[in-house]
Amino acid sequence: MKRTILLCCLLALSFAAQAQILRAPSEGRSMVYFYREPGTAFLIKIDLYDSTRLLGTLGQGRFMAYECAPGRHIFAASSENFDIAEATLEAGRTYMIEVQPVMGIAVARVSLKPVDRTARAFKRQAKEIRAVFERNKELRVAPPVDPEQVNHAGAAPDTPDIMKKHARKKETGNIVVIPDSLWITSGDLLPLRLRPAD
Repeated sequence: MKRTILLCCLLALSFAAQAQILRAPSEGRSMVYFYREPGTAFLIKIDLYDSTRLLGTLGQGRFMAYECAPGRHIFAASSENFDIAEATLEAGRTYMIEVQPVMGIAVARVSLKPVDRTARAFKRQAKEIRAVFERNKELRVAPPVDPEQVNHAGAAPDTPDIMKKHARKKETGNIVVIPDSLWITSGDLLPLRLRPAD
């Protein structure tokens, strides 16, 4: 009996050690997680931006954490098209955005979908998020571009003109808006837990 209990405890500790833990933002900062489900357009890589800053490239079944200043941000995802989301972030809050590639007839398109913990489908979505986080290591955000390599628009030379695309999408009303109320808590994604920043 004691062996069985000991074995169960060891298995539970082993599982807990393997589970991915969400990072809480540093004091006065916000945290944004971008993730993609596995098995969705696996050959398509998606570039993620905060305004003109390239954050990195997200493959299928991967996730990335981005700590930033609170306030207004313009996030963009680029593949064969662009999708843009405006976000107003609160300090001390963690947000999550699903990056969804959608296969078309000839090209893959991309869309940004904020995770809403109050939505009906959230329970199923939380299970999918846990699967991505538990199977993968976090991708690192690319370092900011060297100021000497920035062009007149304030972007790296190969950065697409996201601000013009944002203005066009806003004119047509075809833009995702992420309100500050769409934050997530540690309990929303149980058994994932928020841990203090390093």
